[in-house]
Amino acid sequence: MPHGGAPDEFTHRLQRAETAALDVDGKEGGEVVCNFIYPAIDGQILTATAKLFLPPELAKPGVRVPLLHVAGYEIDTLGAMEYLKEGIAISTVHAHALNPLARGPKLEWALLHAERALPFVDDARVFIQGGSAGGYTALMLAAETFPLSVP
Repeated sequence: MPHGGAPDEFTHRLQRAETAALDVDGKEGGEVVCNFIYPAIDGQILTATAKLFLPPELAKPGVRVPLLHVAGYEIDTLGAMEYLKEGIAISTVHAHALNPLARGPKLEWALLHAERALPFVDDARVFIQGGSAGGYTALMLAAETFPLSVP
């Protein structure tokens, strides 16, 4: 996560804002807060914040890990820890004022596309979870991210 400049729509979609080390069973993982831009439902370009929890496996160059996106409501460090112990990176929208239903799915659509493009994410192992309004958001993300076509 080297980019510290302003986020853009293509090359630098995630702007690193804060970082912190995490102790994951005696190994160093990380917590990264990022800013990103996305198109709102009215077409206006807005800025939001995401949090990524990174497992210790990423200390090795060239490693790709599964990604779990927690949709709707934010997961905290304690909730992310069991996934980190399994070598899974976790992402979540961070500190957003609106309920997931009120803000709509565009924010998380844009975020998931940016996260899947990160060089350490194994795009073949992307998972989405959410409960309540986050469950609705998870379904909307899955439908947009992994579309099906019926002949």
